[in-house]
Amino acid sequence: MHPKICVTINQNEKNMNNFDLIVIGACHGFWLENDIKKCSNKILLIEPVKYNFDQLKNRFKNYKNIIFENIAIGEKNELIDFFHVLESSIDKLKKHWSSGIGSFSKEHILKHRTKRFQITEKDIKCIKIKTITFNKFIKLIFNKNIKESQVIKLKFN
Repeated sequence: MHPKICVTINQNEKNMNNFDLIVIGACHGFWLENDIKKCSNKILLIEPVKYNFDQLKNRFKNYKNIIFENIAIGEKNELIDFFHVLESSIDKLKKHWSSGIGSFSKEHILKHRTKRFQITEKDIKCIKIKTITFNKFIKLIFNKNIKESQVIKLKFN
């Protein structure tokens, strides 16, 4: 399963701009289809890798309630190096989930190397990506500061 962070906002809170789902690291969206079909309010999908972002937008192009952002959440608001598996290496690596591996550290990606997953530096691309902090992200989306008690579901999977 593709790792993602899903944030579900407590709908009883006022002025939350009617978001049902926010996904940071949405990848190509395959694993999100069932969750998205259940949502009637706004959905925000964030994906930093361009080829995944393009597939994500195409997969959900008929949904009018989805906002797509090609950014990353980071420690600072800046333009920074981001590393991910080359699209052309996915078939060679024989792991469909490898398109979901991305990091601000090339070494982190290389640590995924195992007997069955032979990733090398040649399989990794470095791009410059705009990052914003999680706090700025929340403030931009909801136009206010969100307290931890207002987030009812923060799911890492």
